Amino acid sequence: MTEPATSAIEIALKHLSPGADSASIEFSELPPRAIVARDLRKLLKAFAKLVPTVEYPAEPSIRIESPAGRFVVQAKAGQLQFVSWNSSQAHSVAPSVDDIVRIVAGEIVEGEFEFEEPVAASEPRKGSRALIIVALIAVVIGLNVYTVTTATKPPGNFLPSYRLVASDAAGRVLESVVGTYETGGKPGDRCLKIAKDGKVQWIKYGPNRSAANQRDMTVQPVEAEGATSLLTSRQALIKIKDPITLTYFGDTYTREMK
Repeated sequence: MTEPATSAIEIALKHLSPGADSASIEFSELPPRAIVARDLRKLLKAFAKLVPTVEYPAEPSIRIESPAGRFVVQAKAGQLQFVSWNSSQAHSVAPSVDDIVRIVAGEIVEGEFEFEEPVAASEPRKGSRALIIVALIAVVIGLNVYTVTTATKPPGNFLPSYRLVASDAAGRVLESVVGTYETGGKPGDRCLKIAKDGKVQWIKYGPNRSAANQRDMTVQPVEAEGATSLLTSRQALIKIKDPITLTYFGDTYTREMK
């Protein structure tokens, strides 16, 4: 197919790596950036391959704005879902990646596009029709809330204001938190292993505390919101609650006592 013209296409990624080939709540919402249709197609194809592997609580999405309108492509129930402000509809079966790019680039008028929606076997009853209307209203309200929240959110990540701890004090902070911290020991629980040099392993447990998922990062002590925390290389805070308790993305980790 012919490559669409280089029109102004702006995207913002949430819970996605810059290449849309990895999803995690550790990926903060990236600032909006302008791309061409060719690069949008690459991102959407990478996202489509990633969708079946997405695990809660990650809710990855790509918000798109172009002269043709505003759109969101997100992962829902193991498949792509296409949402358009033009029609205020969420389509459980999205167009193909190429068709999404053509809609965004204005080559397809979305109202004239035939989505693969299930066909009802019979005329819906009045009660069913009312439920459908309520559901559509909820979708519109949800989209409006999403838009307002995103528009008023400062660019970058969700970090509060912070300042680095002085190097001599930083060493003492790291020494005080060296150890292994867990949310529990069952499959699905998580572990933080902190070394004296600031290297950290985050592990999601499988059976018998095996590593079902693991990420390596580094940390440096900071002062944020009136308390000492550890700023990770993934731009998130590990908060030091007390000598044996840390919190990370809302989960409480307790030091493993030997």
